[in-house]
Amino acid sequence: MDVQSYQMNGNLYIGLWWKNSGQFESFTDLTVNLGNKLKPNEAYVKTFDENEGLLGFILKNQLGTLLPEKGYSGFNEYLKIAFDMERLKEFDPDGVKNYMESHAKAQNRSAKKKSAPER
Repeated sequence: MDVQSYQMNGNLYIGLWWKNSGQFESFTDLTVNLGNKLKPNEAYVKTFDENEGLLGFILKNQLGTLLPEKGYSGFNEYLKIAFDMERLKEFDPDGVKNYMESHAKAQNRSAKKKSAPER
């Protein structure tokens, strides 16, 4: 598992890896970046086509909780998940740490920008 952030807006990215002939290779992107503003632990997931069954995987492995909101892009519907960051830390401690630190820095920059007086 690989935890990072999307460069465009800092939203949570989770990629899944598999071991092939002793080497880890990318299996699929668990999350998608719809550009919506999300809480640090929230992300949309693609559960159709090649990602069919990922919701069951997430729930079975206690990686997150299904939220009632959905995201849309074109004709596709994406499920919103509140990921358990402590659980994700078990698989990628450095990735979660780096993601949370970068998210906190971005929040601080945003807060300073909002509180700065206009000229």
